[in-house]
Amino acid sequence: MPSRAVEEVLMRLWALDIDYKGSDERGYDSRCPAHDDRNPSFHLGQGHDGRALVHCHAGCTVDEIAAALHMDVKELFEPDPDPPKQREVVERYDYTDERGELLYQVERTVPKGFRQRRPDGRGGWEYSLGDTRRVIYRLPAVLEAIRAGKVVTVVEGERDVHTLEGKGQVATTCPGGAGKWRDSYSVIFNGAKVAVIMDVDPPDPKTGKRPGQDHAEQVKTSLEAAGATVKVLAPAVGKDVTDHVNAGLKLGALVPAAQAGDERRERLRVLSAPEVMALPDPDAEGYLLGPLIYKGYRIVVGGHTGHGKTTFTMQMVASAVKGEDFLDPHWHGKGGLRALIIDVEQGTRSLKRVLREVGLDGNPNIRYLRVPDGLALDSDEEAIAAMEKIFHQGRYDIVLADPLYKLHRGNPNDSRAADDLMRRFDDWRDRYGFSLLLPMHCRKTNGATLSPEDLFGSSTYQWGAEMLLGIERKSDTMTFLHWWKDRDGEVAETDAAIGTHWKLRFERLKGFRRYPKDKAPSLPKFDLAQFIYGEIVSSGQVTRESVKSLLWAQRRIYTAAQIDAALAALGERGVTHNGALRKQDRIYQLPVSIFDGEAT
Repeated sequence: MPSRAVEEVLMRLWALDIDYKGSDERGYDSRCPAHDDRNPSFHLGQGHDGRALVHCHAGCTVDEIAAALHMDVKELFEPDPDPPKQREVVERYDYTDERGELLYQVERTVPKGFRQRRPDGRGGWEYSLGDTRRVIYRLPAVLEAIRAGKVVTVVEGERDVHTLEGKGQVATTCPGGAGKWRDSYSVIFNGAKVAVIMDVDPPDPKTGKRPGQDHAEQVKTSLEAAGATVKVLAPAVGKDVTDHVNAGLKLGALVPAAQAGDERRERLRVLSAPEVMALPDPDAEGYLLGPLIYKGYRIVVGGHTGHGKTTFTMQMVASAVKGEDFLDPHWHGKGGLRALIIDVEQGTRSLKRVLREVGLDGNPNIRYLRVPDGLALDSDEEAIAAMEKIFHQGRYDIVLADPLYKLHRGNPNDSRAADDLMRRFDDWRDRYGFSLLLPMHCRKTNGATLSPEDLFGSSTYQWGAEMLLGIERKSDTMTFLHWWKDRDGEVAETDAAIGTHWKLRFERLKGFRRYPKDKAPSLPKFDLAQFIYGEIVSSGQVTRESVKSLLWAQRRIYTAAQIDAALAALGERGVTHNGALRKQDRIYQLPVSIFDGEAT
């Protein structure tokens, strides 16, 4: 994670409209802010104590760079007052010999990192492998597969091995990551069939090399020299095979390396219509609740307080987890799923009630994280690291975070803060493969029909969502489910067209259900004259234009003639006007008593 000094420089670059690329580990590269730079010549690194290390390859001095950033030089070299967070181990991978005896372990940590350790022979650990024999991961299983004539898959990283094992495959990797394969690992593969699945990495900004692709080529060359038959594949989407699987694609949708090598290296690639049609379709296994919840998607549900958005989203989770239908017989839950509920508002008592109502009160696959004070996932590094650990360990299929506005401390209307928060969540759902449900509060609409413009906060929250819905209670017996956005267009196949709504009814023990089309009760018809009369009683007087403005605020459009007719009809109820000849100049009111100044 960047130190305060580095983060300040990045913020200044952003304020100057200077794009940058890189990472905390390798540093950042951009155009230099101190001179007219056409090619990126500026590099920003981080010292061990958090200071910002700046360098211009064109020769600009530190003083010139600081001045261009509107900073003092001492701000660049100010040590970070917060000590680096201690890395926490979230997973350990055992490397054993042929008999299953432990040789060493690889530890995965948060913040993301890896380290190796070996038994010290005294019941402890030595964080150095020394001359310990290096072996590949899952060596006993690999040897057994080779003897049985099965295909063995080589990937880059233990996480990918576990992903493939979950699909019934035998897989392995080497310690240390890309570029660390040894020829000694290849000896056992003589005569074996091996599939190598490469990581698709962007080119290094300094060397132009692609570690994942280069590693796969190194492994292939070494294995073939040992007498193995090797086929190199690549993920159809994402960086690695785990991203590929989490996107809902089957292993059969992996693409040949030769194809991926040329096509994936290009950031922008134009496809012909036949090429588009040849792309793999989403895996049916990714449908968690019909077209409403697909694996890895973001679903935003907006609604006013008390209109049922929390209950609605909880019912969606319940149907997906329990394998039940939801609103439509074609929308069936997958069942057997794991869900995490992040509650930053409701409180335990309310959540218990909702869990009982949707039938999840005894389900062990539902996990609950209560944070009544909210989460600052836009600024609190400790909270961010804690959530990273929870997602990594939980392996959830669905995450419900309720409500969205309490997940950060910044201004909810700040587009950049919203974008940063959504990028963080998008990264998590991409890496861990969960669907994200986000209930959002709405502004008061003064009786107007709910719309996406009423969602509270920046519109950035909506932009990346695959599904955008609205819940609006219209009466005690009816709730509207508004269809605002459906990126894939699949809900339209069940007459849920964008811009329309479904009429739902709600019962405590049965939840939300859709009314049959011919049996839904009608809403009370809008009475224009009664609306105007109520406004005269509450405010004292109205004009044609003031009535028109009030109606417009509720998205109700009436002509001047219609308003004039309604005003004239109110004469039967005692409403009078000031006698102006032109109707647009008339002021309408109820008679006023000269004794108490109140309408009679």
